[in-house]
Amino acid sequence: MPVSVLDYIRYGGYAYTLNRQPEFTKEADVKYRYNLVFEGAIYNLLDKGFEHPITKQTRFTLTGTLRDFVQLAVDNANLTDSGWSVGDVPDTPRKNIVFESMTVGDVLDKLATEFSVEYHSLGKGSVFMTAMKISPKLFSSRAWETAFSL
Repeated sequence: MPVSVLDYIRYGGYAYTLNRQPEFTKEADVKYRYNLVFEGAIYNLLDKGFEHPITKQTRFTLTGTLRDFVQLAVDNANLTDSGWSVGDVPDTPRKNIVFESMTVGDVLDKLATEFSVEYHSLGKGSVFMTAMKISPKLFSSRAWETAFSL
């Protein structure tokens, strides 16, 4: 089956990209199994560097609201992957948060824990922080006996 890294599918109006090599298993002479993991655009944020906007240090403490911190994370992401913006973010009190050599993905995880929210993005564009549970969707096609995790 000719499938390569960076191939993509569209599901629910959004693109999901194959970011790693598919797993392949030959189960019999004429039966093959492929495991393909297609990831949403938010996965592009997970390994982006995160630094202080003025000092460019990677170890620092800031005081702000959830919106302030999400904006900083998005600003950092846009340094190497433009087009991101802040979506719906609940109003929160200000907090002091320590950041130590983190990626944008690490920061989003930390913010989710610190403010008891979850983050998601519907395609490349806005990062949303909400109190609702977003769970991955799993669907399968019996025709190919292949499961896709989105």
